Amino acid sequence: MRKIIFATAMLCLLLPGIVFAQDDQPKQKATWKSRVFFGGSGGVSVSGNISVINVSPIVGYRVTDKFHAGLGLRYIHYSQPSRNFSDTRYGGNLFTRYYVMPQFYLHGEYDVLRTTYYDTRLAPPQIITGFVPSVMIGGGYMQAVSRRSGVGISLLYIVNHNPVTSPYGNSPIVLRVGFVF
Repeated sequence: MRKIIFATAMLCLLLPGIVFAQDDQPKQKATWKSRVFFGGSGGVSVSGNISVINVSPIVGYRVTDKFHAGLGLRYIHYSQPSRNFSDTRYGGNLFTRYYVMPQFYLHGEYDVLRTTYYDTRLAPPQIITGFVPSVMIGGGYMQAVSRRSGVGISLLYIVNHNPVTSPYGNSPIVLRVGFVF
């Protein structure tokens, strides 16, 4: 009986040291390649007489476990045959994400798209083509699919939204669903 008590006491004394020693092992430093991620979003929308095709790839870098930054490209083809209007919008963006919890993040983005819009503020109204900047802030949720991939949803607010010039339409709210790997 003494041997069992002695073995149990030794195990209780040594086990915490063994467990904490596992945490003291030097962690391998992540290589820059392991910190790079790719992803994006895309889609097709047909609503009545309006159709939209969107392709938006991104590349990013995990600066820290919680702070990520990156850039992306955006291509949007917008068509409204009833008004004999078609527009190809393209450009790029810079973004940052800060994970406040493992799955929830804050998102900031600066986006510039070349677009065509009908400017009714001018006399007479004119069709204008140019690059339009958008500053977006918001947040999102990322669900891991595997150790290095996930599917995310972001809800963003366009801070400098102008319904006349915005390549995103009349609403200052943008909803995105995308993936990263």
